[in-house]
Amino acid sequence: MDFQGATCVVTGAASGIGRACARRFAEEGATVVFADLDLDAARAAAMPVGGTAAHVDVGDPASIGALIADAWESLDGIDCFFSNAGIAIGGGAEVVDSEWDRIWRVNAMAHVWAAREL
Repeated sequence: MDFQGATCVVTGAASGIGRACARRFAEEGATVVFADLDLDAARAAAMPVGGTAAHVDVGDPASIGALIADAWESLDGIDCFFSNAGIAIGGGAEVVDSEWDRIWRVNAMAHVWAAREL
């Protein structure tokens, strides 16, 4: 895919795979929004490649909706939305229900909510 001139939004872009992919999109000529729960870290990741940072809590559908609406308006559309954010919590069946709910919201429902908004 040619990213030259594309607009990309990447969640979980402050570190790891999200950061690496967001930076690569920028290196390939895309305008990139580095979206993350940690806004300061997103800013630090975005700055070297001229990206912009945005706060998002992918476990909250309203936050995802606001991210997409803001990016869509400010960038005149979104060509690529990389729904990368995810969490891992150690343990198994003994993990409390509130943590399982958070895992489900971040690792599964976030993608559904993003697809609906897009």
